[in-house]
Amino acid sequence: MQKIKEFLGSPVIFALVYFVLMLSTYVLPYFRSTFAVASVWAGSQSMFNGAAFLLGLQVVALAVMAWITFVRGSITGRSWIVIFPLLALVFDIVPILSLIPFVPTVMHLIAIVMGVQPGAARG
Repeated sequence: MQKIKEFLGSPVIFALVYFVLMLSTYVLPYFRSTFAVASVWAGSQSMFNGAAFLLGLQVVALAVMAWITFVRGSITGRSWIVIFPLLALVFDIVPILSLIPFVPTVMHLIAIVMGVQPGAARG
């Protein structure tokens, strides 16, 4: 865990890793990854198909973003910033909430800005 903290200790590395993962959450919906949730909720499709795999990739990317934000937040003394990628996850995945534009983007931008700001170092 210490190596990960050293790696994410750099604001530039944190921002780059977060940004690359964030891009995947914008690309995957073009391949209908979020269609899996809506169709399963409607009862018209099984969760075991290609769209579900893409949805899984999107959820994993969002979860990793939340995790690295938590690690970066613990380094800077702001572990509460993990709430922003978690809110982005909710607004990306929940069918009705995913129709509200720009909320995930704003949450991601806040996470990046808060994550790159220096803070009191914690062990």
